[in-house]
Amino acid sequence: MGIIKGKFIKGKAGSVVYREYRDKQIVQGMPNVHENHRTEGTKKAAKTFGKASKLAGGIRWGLGYICGKFYDGTMIYRLNTEVLRCLSAVKDNETQQFNFSTESFRSLAGFEFNVGSMVKNNFYVQPSVTIVGTILRVTIPEIKIPAEIKWPIDRTKSCKLMIVTTMIDLDNGRADFGDPQVMDIPYSYEPSIVPQQTFEFEIKPGCFCVTAINLLYIEDTFIGESTVNTKSFNPAAILHAHIADGSIDPTFTKSWYTYDQDGYKS
Repeated sequence: MGIIKGKFIKGKAGSVVYREYRDKQIVQGMPNVHENHRTEGTKKAAKTFGKASKLAGGIRWGLGYICGKFYDGTMIYRLNTEVLRCLSAVKDNETQQFNFSTESFRSLAGFEFNVGSMVKNNFYVQPSVTIVGTILRVTIPEIKIPAEIKWPIDRTKSCKLMIVTTMIDLDNGRADFGDPQVMDIPYSYEPSIVPQQTFEFEIKPGCFCVTAINLLYIEDTFIGESTVNTKSFNPAAILHAHIADGSIDPTFTKSWYTYDQDGYKS
């Protein structure tokens, strides 16, 4: 159905599509693609891409505190592509099944949500992740201030390093929205040291766990503290991605957000 928005018609009506381009009305015919023109290989590739897009959406949802709305215009496409690469690497072309292992999504580590303000260009220490049983630990080594973190503006008061871990039930296409933990990094003109800190997150057996970090810069205003992050400056990146040992308990994940009704059970 076409809808009039302002002076233009937008949407589909019958066999045509109405849209606006550079202040002009554009009318296009809808593409005529017959199902029998698609090869079996094309259908299988499309199904894998659909799985990748849904899983990437689940990751973004679970990392909502990190992603927020301050990501660059290519982020969704780039994350879809990275997830697709991971799925393609573990897909059995004969059975069309995915043979996941602990390290199947390892290459997601280092993914930047904003290429214009990458974490690696603003934070010069290397966090580490260790897993013991069902406990995931993120250790931030000592930070030399002001040398090992970039401060965007002179009036910046401090930086809050936010760490989030989301868990995903791949079998059933569900994601859990993890609560963030925060490390305060005060700004100082004089050289100083912020001591090493370790943060712990409980993870569930068999879950796909994605850990990400975000640098939130704080300034003082007449109404109190305010973040200076914007869409063009918001350092955020995936730190670690792995599948925990063990098996999923579907009764435990039943209340989680469903991003894919089918999951990978078939």
